[in-house]
Amino acid sequence: MKPFKQFVTLILIAGLSGSISKADFIFGEPTSIGSHGKNGNTEYSASISADGLALYFDEWQDGQTDIWVTTRTTTNDDWGEAVPLGSEVNSSSHEWTPRISADGLELYFASRRTGSFQIYVARRQNIHDDWQPAENLGPMINSSSEQTMGSISADGLELYYGTGSSYKSGNELRVATRPTKDSPWTETKVISSTIRGTYPAISPDGLHLVFSSDSLSGGMGDQDLWMMTWQTSEKTPEGDWGAPVNIGLPINSSGVDHRPWISYDGKAILFTYGYVGGYVRCAPILPVVDLNGDGIVDAQDMCMIVDHWGENYPLCDIGPAPMGDGIVDVQDLVVLAEHLFEEVP
Repeated sequence: MKPFKQFVTLILIAGLSGSISKADFIFGEPTSIGSHGKNGNTEYSASISADGLALYFDEWQDGQTDIWVTTRTTTNDDWGEAVPLGSEVNSSSHEWTPRISADGLELYFASRRTGSFQIYVARRQNIHDDWQPAENLGPMINSSSEQTMGSISADGLELYYGTGSSYKSGNELRVATRPTKDSPWTETKVISSTIRGTYPAISPDGLHLVFSSDSLSGGMGDQDLWMMTWQTSEKTPEGDWGAPVNIGLPINSSGVDHRPWISYDGKAILFTYGYVGGYVRCAPILPVVDLNGDGIVDAQDMCMIVDHWGENYPLCDIGPAPMGDGIVDVQDLVVLAEHLFEEVP
């Protein structure tokens, strides 16, 4: 079996009726992103700019954790020498879990500079400017307990985070919203009153939420990655998150798997394996191209796409990214054509 074809079956609970459907994407074999900081020390979490040219990560140095960045000229080049961000972002305490926004103008992270982990944001006018001094997001988001930074949505209007311990999963998963990217965060709410987790990562389409938890039954290790899927095609008041599903192999292990982040092109997931001495891993997100499950990608699969043309039909919505774009169209045919006549184990 080819490593990237290693299949993990995800059952997505579709609403209270109990109907189920097979996921339209899978996770490939994860690999380490390598070490980039000073003396090759271990990175604990990371995110990548939307253009794929800047990698932000946190690293333990001399008793504290700072945020670093490494860049490259093209996505085919190796990463350059990493440098720590300046005092506008880093402090004499701990900063970690950097999450760069899709437009590259905001950097969200957690900092312990006030005694407990709270969420901050540093801003800049364009991607070539220096970062302005980081700002605390204030009491609406930062409570008296610790916060874990999760992710920011691709449109910049939703901020996902956790409240509670930075290490364990007794947290509430929460989301803050704002009407525009230039507006302050105006509302925050609990994602689920029954799900306990941390480090929530939202997909580019806003319909899949991956998080880490050690409190859900059916786990594989000390902490696992889990996924919830929105139960309608759009984020409307009538919709809600489905039940959490353990992502399973090859992502989860018998150890600690946490701090997920999904790339803005929807083609990769980064996550951290281990606590102290851990490292960041990257796994591809791959489309399910054998739509009818007969072991080969052929005309029958193409006919399925045509049959659902113009619909929001997740199984056939495989392009331009594996998680789709909400409609079955020529983008999905293009992806299928790239795999035509492949045999699927």
